[in-house]
Amino acid sequence: MPATKKPKQHAKTFSNENTRPASTSRRKFVQNSLLYGSGALAIPSYLKGGNRLFSTSNRKVNHVVLCLFAGGIRNFESLEQREGNLMPNLLFGEGPIHSSIASGIDTMPLPCSRPIASQGVLFDKFKYDSPITLHYNAHASILTGRYIHDIELMKPAPHPTLFEMYRKHHALRNNHSNTWWVCDQGGPFPFLRSSSDGQYGQAYAANMIQPSSLANSPLLQHTLPKNEEQLAMELRSQLLGNSLDQPHALSKASWLDLLHDFGKAYHHGIWREDSIQLNDDMLNIFASCLILKRYAPELLVVNMQDSDIGHSNFTSYCNNMHKADYALGKLWSTIQENDKLRDDTVLIVLPEFGRNAGHNSVIDAYGRYAVDHTGDDISKQSFCLIAGPPHIVHQGQMAQMDGEVIDVLPTIAHLLGFKDKIQPLNLPGKVLYEAFV
Repeated sequence: MPATKKPKQHAKTFSNENTRPASTSRRKFVQNSLLYGSGALAIPSYLKGGNRLFSTSNRKVNHVVLCLFAGGIRNFESLEQREGNLMPNLLFGEGPIHSSIASGIDTMPLPCSRPIASQGVLFDKFKYDSPITLHYNAHASILTGRYIHDIELMKPAPHPTLFEMYRKHHALRNNHSNTWWVCDQGGPFPFLRSSSDGQYGQAYAANMIQPSSLANSPLLQHTLPKNEEQLAMELRSQLLGNSLDQPHALSKASWLDLLHDFGKAYHHGIWREDSIQLNDDMLNIFASCLILKRYAPELLVVNMQDSDIGHSNFTSYCNNMHKADYALGKLWSTIQENDKLRDDTVLIVLPEFGRNAGHNSVIDAYGRYAVDHTGDDISKQSFCLIAGPPHIVHQGQMAQMDGEVIDVLPTIAHLLGFKDKIQPLNLPGKVLYEAFV
């Protein structure tokens, strides 16, 4: 009989009450030391046209959060729950963690009193319809609304991204706090903040932050009030790159405030009340919570990648799914506790693709074989959950229609009211109308 190991019920959610803005002197100081650039923080130059105040008449909501539950999540472990319900904050299911891996799965609290799926529509017949199951290709496909088979690593996508489309065609507020890309520190993901398309490009790029880069940087030891000259040196050496002379619309002091919030929480212990061991996915979601509370952005996209350890360790893959689910619970609770966001935000969660039906030859300490993603039919299967307020999103339903990852961009364009503006791009995806009231 499998051993029963259920996460304990826990209703606490993330609180930022211990954080505080930077002092006046630090605000003045940071005017002379730009905080962002080609490192862990980056924002675009002034928008060159197109960023006017638009009518909200075509909008369904004013805030969309897209979470790429990435790293390759197989339906066997997510929807089918063959190892028990590893994602109790996201999905329904009472199955205990399978006895073969139970001792390798961290006990996690439940930030959500009920599954997020109860507040949305689950598309269980979702797919990544491309033979190339590589993470960067898949991320680029989701964020451009087109399957991209031959993108170069460490290069931007050839087609405009969701960030650029939104900022050029329908950004509601004339500032740089409205669009964010919170991404993993490794590899090419930072390049997805904008494309190489000549009609879009860096002028419409997203604000970008790589929380795990900040957490691993000596910079954090100077985020609390200390020697500001030393902080300036660290800022320049760690983050600035060649962007010192670029004009920026988001205030430099605002960036320092965000870094201060992150640094103080990191020093004091992120989500310490839950006694958890953080991974990079959790840092990404925590930073997203800070951004939501500080800026209430109209568009925020965050990726999680730690489940990619499934290539070499099946139990750790399951454990990282479980941790990512906990972080998503924190994210949803942050949205629900914010008066500005609660009834005006749609959350979309999807893996970029799955994993193979069969295993490889690597065995972990629990006797379980690791699993790759090399393009078989199972590795192309996925799911998508769309959750939101009941006047916008149907509650607790299973979708009948099929969907693809390239449907996410037109769906967000529908929600934020710029679908008509991007018709000339001839995107192949469709709006997932079944999710909406």
